[in-house]
Amino acid sequence: MFKKLFSLFSKEEKIEETVEEEVVIVEEKKPLPDIIEVPWKDAAGAKNFEDSITKMHSDLKEFYYKTKMNEYRAIKAIERLEESTDKKVEEIKKLYGIENSDEYHFEIPAATGKPGFLKKKKTNK
Repeated sequence: MFKKLFSLFSKEEKIEETVEEEVVIVEEKKPLPDIIEVPWKDAAGAKNFEDSITKMHSDLKEFYYKTKMNEYRAIKAIERLEESTDKKVEEIKKLYGIENSDEYHFEIPAATGKPGFLKKKKTNK
């Protein structure tokens, strides 16, 4: 029995020794070069994504430009219509004998076929 106990302890020591011996080996890696060539098959995905981003930027710029030009044209058209409306109101006032256009305000007809009104502005006295 004494021998069995002794053999158990001696085996553990041998196992510990072998474990310590196995851990020591570590390979040293070579330093990487400054430039590494990546073949097309590996680089193609990144290139395709970058091309897609560039195209989307271009499309977005074109969209913004067209939108701004349409906005500019719409604003100019509104300004021309407002000027035409003002001229037409002045013509209507002259047609009805109003010499001082600041005395009357023209109310646009509420709907097609309905009359408009020239209303004298109230003075504060």
